[in-house]
Amino acid sequence: MLKRIMTGIMLVTSLAAGAAGGSGIGGGVDFALISWCDDAAIMVQESRTEALDRLNIEGDRIGALRIFYEGLVAAAASSQDTDATPQNSLTLRAITRGIKLSQLLGIPAVFGGRGIQPGLGATLQIQGYLSFLDWYTNYIAQVASAVDRQHYIPYSTGRTGTRELEEELVSVALSQIEGLRTNFVRLKTDRSSFYTTVPAPQFLQALTYLAKETAADLNETVFASALECQSKLLLRLSRQVQTYLDGRTGPKDDAIRINRFVLDLQHIIELTASRTCRY
Repeated sequence: MLKRIMTGIMLVTSLAAGAAGGSGIGGGVDFALISWCDDAAIMVQESRTEALDRLNIEGDRIGALRIFYEGLVAAAASSQDTDATPQNSLTLRAITRGIKLSQLLGIPAVFGGRGIQPGLGATLQIQGYLSFLDWYTNYIAQVASAVDRQHYIPYSTGRTGTRELEEELVSVALSQIEGLRTNFVRLKTDRSSFYTTVPAPQFLQALTYLAKETAADLNETVFASALECQSKLLLRLSRQVQTYLDGRTGPKDDAIRINRFVLDLQHIIELTASRTCRY
């Protein structure tokens, strides 16, 4: 397992460019690839189950984080043990993004006892990490079953056209940022503004990363010209969030900024779904 984990860590950098966008279609996708996607999704799901058991039965939050993360790394490493071409799969793309997001959030540092705030902040921080990994590992399983199997196989056998598949890829791309919004953002009871259910810096870091990755996905479909405006809006949102994070000195402006960013995100999602846009 350790060897597989180390191999997976080394793979993340080399796979990042391919994971950043692109449908990878243009030719038939064989059953060996679908088999690998199934196996990788099972690895991630089994790690997720083990992590939740460690958390719920033993109350070991740090151990659960490690299991979540190492499960992603091991699943990525398994791409080297197959004759298929996983680089063309959405499953591997989602797995490598999960690893990258974990690294951006600083989750691996927690294993060594670093990067943890003192007191109550530590509890909220770790709980936020667990919530992210719980959501994202479940998302990976959904991608594998809903797209790699149900859509890639029909495409490879000529029963599904490229345009139909690309429509599904747009939906999958949007599901990343939609999932972030629906799982970690709530509207106050007086409906005055939004707030996050995880620490604000964690949500904002995930938003800037996934907005950029979603923009890359939209830019690589057959709808690239039709979705160019939406892609650029996502990139602009990503830059704005990152600029705020870079200059953030405390939580005093978080509520205002989160409200603005969430409203912008909702608007972009609506524009993408309706294939209409304006800068």
